[in-house]
Amino acid sequence: MGGIAFCEICGEPVCPVCGAHDVVQLSRITGYIQDVSGWNAGKRKELELRKRYAVS
Repeated sequence: MGGIAFCEICGEPVCPVCGAHDVVQLSRITGYIQDVSGWNAGKRKELELRKRYAVS
């Protein structure tokens, strides 16, 4: 399972399969799912640096 990739040029999220920039990033925090587009730069960087785990 792939995660959200980030564009090396602009730093915005891109689809890891097709490379499109037209993606909506969602995050689940304490049971709530929310769109991260309204987050400030610091919070978005924190999301980018999080370690992701695959659950099988």
